[in-house]
Formats: sequence, structure tokens, C-alpha cells
Amino acid sequence: MPEVVVSESFVCRSSREQLWPCVTDTDRLNRLSGMSAIELSPIEDGGAARYLVRTSLDGFPVRYLEFPYQWQTPSWYAVRREMETGPTAWLTMRFSMDAQPEGGTLFTLELRLFPKFLPLVPVARVLGRRRMRIMSEAILQLDAQLQEPRVQRPASRVSLDTAQLRAVIRNLEGVPPQRQAAVEALVELVRTGDDHELLRLRPFELAERWSMDREVVLEAHLDAVEAGLLVLSWDLICPSCQTATSRVEHLWELEEEGHCQLCEIGFELPLDQSVEATFRPAEALRPIEEVQFCSGGPALTPHVFSQHVLPAGGEVRLEAPDHPASLRLFVRGGLTEPVDVREDGEDEVVVVIGRTLPAEAIPVRPGGRLLVRSQLADDRHIKLEHVGWKSQAATAAHLATNSLFRRRFSGEVLAPGRTLQVRRISLLFSDLTGSTALYAREGDASAYRLVQDHFDLLFGVVAEHRGAVVKTIGDAVMAAFEDEDDALACGLAMMLRWPQFQAPRPVAHDVWLKLGMYTG
Repeated sequence: MPEVVVSESFVCRSSREQLWPCVTDTDRLNRLSGMSAIELSPIEDGGAARYLVRTSLDGFPVRYLEFPYQWQTPSWYAVRREMETGPTAWLTMRFSMDAQPEGGTLFTLELRLFPKFLPLVPVARVLGRRRMRIMSEAILQLDAQLQEPRVQRPASRVSLDTAQLRAVIRNLEGVPPQRQAAVEALVELVRTGDDHELLRLRPFELAERWSMDREVVLEAHLDAVEAGLLVLSWDLICPSCQTATSRVEHLWELEEEGHCQLCEIGFELPLDQSVEATFRPAEALRPIEEVQFCSGGPALTPHVFSQHVLPAGGEVRLEAPDHPASLRLFVRGGLTEPVDVREDGEDEVVVVIGRTLPAEAIPVRPGGRLLVRSQLADDRHIKLEHVGWKSQAATAAHLATNSLFRRRFSGEVLAPGRTLQVRRISLLFSDLTGSTALYAREGDASAYRLVQDHFDLLFGVVAEHRGAVVKTIGDAVMAAFEDEDDALACGLAMMLRWPQFQAPRPVAHDVWLKLGMYTG
């Protein structure tokens, strides 16, 4: 039985670095190329495949084992599917990108499949060519949008309650001027965006796209929730692949641990790492059907530089990036090993995967290789992932240090008795010196007014530095910050402004501010 191989090459004007995040968003690419939606069922056995997929391919209902995508950033990515039903036994799809000397990228698509019956070979070849042509057109469309941002995407059918939208816009009329542009951008996104991008809105990701301040966009989302434009939910994030493994509507629904089917690990839920606030349009305003078109793809895990399937007892080669970096080798199931990409590293390092990995960091030069050999009894995917990747997640801990969130969403608390970690946070404490003598000298009314005025000053400085007031105790303030630099800058600003606060208030001349800070 002959194997059918169909390929197509074409040139894109964009560089492969520009193309990579777009063409590796395989869910979006499959939508653009007219692929059918999929249904996923987890696989718990010891093979490399993690999901059983049900869908249709070119009119044939099929069920297949979906293997983890394999890739080398930004050169190529590929996927293999072993069919349980349908006219083919298996198929692989590979996307290759080669930089051109004159600029642009030579893009090559290659489809390999194995028909179950000889008469199906010519049919498979025709359908394969058709699939390559449609996929090529979708990629060229993405390339055109990169080169000419004004090129409009094909209009998608939008189900929108316009009367409800008008009411939402009226509710948003009172937002502060500094958030007005972000709120307007959100309204337009909900009005015209496609369902795919609206399923999971991430404020910091949108802030980068719109070139706006992160906190401004985050607080615009909170305004939008209160106005009825959006709803807030909480995603549980795997610490390895950094994708959402499940979702809850409220913090009190959180369990103490999460589980990632793809990485095959359980994990704790520190609020500053594994619980992310995400948003989507309110159901009454714009109902969106949550439909999936792909189970994976490199764009879902941008911190992963390279991923491969390691056969049981076999080996694979992983290429290191061409610049110094701190990476981690991760083997499905939880085995990890640090990888130090440095100029004095080795050209090629042999790594043997057994039940444990060596404790020392693996030294490899930029552009060098890791030859990974398996002593495991089953196939597993392995990956090289960046350590300290800048996350675009608005974590639960981050929102807990946001003053607007604490005021408007005070009902979002953990279930009684539930304790979850915050692995690192900064606390700033203030106190007034001589306050007891102040009350005795000036009387309760004057002293109380001074304390309230000083609260107004400190609360404003805390908000300016991305912190949140946790509580007051007498004349003391406790504030929380996600970033210790913000806490330190806030304390310094308080000290610098205190003489200005004292100047017009004679009763405050003998009262001073004491500050303490803790990070850990």
C-alpha cells in the first residue's frame, strides 16, 4: 500500500519570527481553513497520545489518537494522528519555515497519510492537494494581515443584543478618563471580535496589543464586569505548559490542587502563579458557543522553545536556542532538569532519561544540541522551556493587591477553611508616632480629623504604586503589593510627601510617619 505524500511551497512576505505566533495558533488556523470542530476525550494510558479526538475530515466522520505537537522554534512544527476510524490509518502534517536571503519566508506544507485501501489512494491524493491549497490560502491571509494591519479579517457572524449593548454603554459613561480609551476598545472588541478571541480575554495580553498600561486595561475589565459587558472567571494554570487546565466561576470553588492532562502532573494552586483571572462577554449580551478546533499547537505555550515525542527506549535531538538562556528540560510526568545555554557549553550533551535526572544543570552552547535517550517503558513528550518567562497572566494574587478589585469584588473569597499559597508578596506597614500625645494635646475631634486626612494621603499613594490597602488598625495602615519594587517606591513616596502634608496642618508638626516593609 503506497504512502501518499502531498506538499506545497509558497513565499510569505513576513519573517518567520513574525509568522510563528500566528501560524502556530492552530485553533485559529483550522478555523480559517474550514476544518471541523473537535471533541476531546482524555487518554490515561502510558502512550504518547493524550487525547482521543472525534471530528470529520473531508466529510468522513473519524476518531483518532492526537499526539502532542512537535516543534523547533521558529523553524517547523508537526503533528501526527493515528486513526481509529475513517479511510486512513495515520497522517502527519508538517509546517516548515525557512528564512529567505532577500527577506520573507519560504513556507512548505507537507501532508503524509496512509490509506487503508488501495482504491482510496487517488482519492486521498486529490483531497490532500485540496487541503494543502486551502491551508496555504489561510496562511497567506495571515501573512497579509501582518504586512498590512488594515487588511480586514473576513466578517464573522456575530450574535449581539444591541439594546443590551446600549444599556451597557450607558453604564460605562462614568468611568474615569484614564480608563476611557481602554473601555471603548473593550466595547468595540465585544461588538466586532470573533468568537475565538472572545472566549478568553486576558487583560495584560490586550494591554500589550493596544500599547496601553497593564493596570489601566485590567481595571477597564473590572469596570466592564460591573457594567454588564463582561463576566469574570478563574482559570487554573499548569506550572509547566502554562495553559488553562480548568475554570471556575468563583474563587470559593477552587480546590487545593489542580491536574494537567497534557503534562500528567498534579500541582498546588498558589494564587500568584496558578490561578488567573480571565474574562468573556456576558451571555445575555453576546452568547458564544465554546467550540474547539485543535487540541494543541506551539502558540498555546510560547515559553516552550522545542517539543518532541521521545519513543520508549529511543532517542531524539533537541536544539538549543542561538543565544544564552536559562531553560528547563521537562519530561511528561514531572521529571525536570535545568539547562544552561552559555558560550562555554558543550556542542552536544547526552541526557539519559530514567526514573530520575541528574541534579546538575546541563551546559550546552547556543545552537548546540541535547541528545536525549530514553530508558522509560513508554513514549512521552519532552520539551525545552524557558525559565522565568514573562507571564501575561493577571493572577488572583495580583487582583488581590488591586484597590479597585478589593472594593468592587469583596465577595470573591476562598471557601471557608480553604487555604491556598501566595508564594511571594510584599507588605508595607505604616504607623503614626506621637498619636497618643496628639489626642491628649489637641482633643479627639482634631486628632481624629488628622488621622482620617493621613489615611486619604496614604491610600492614594498605595493606589498610585499598584498596591491595595488590606486594612487599617487604629492609625496604622497595612498594604499589599505583588512587586517589592512597587512597595519600596510607595514607602519612599509616603516619606517624601509627609512634610508637604504637615505644612498646612499645625497639629501635625510633631507627628511623624513610621514605615516597615516585608517581602517573602
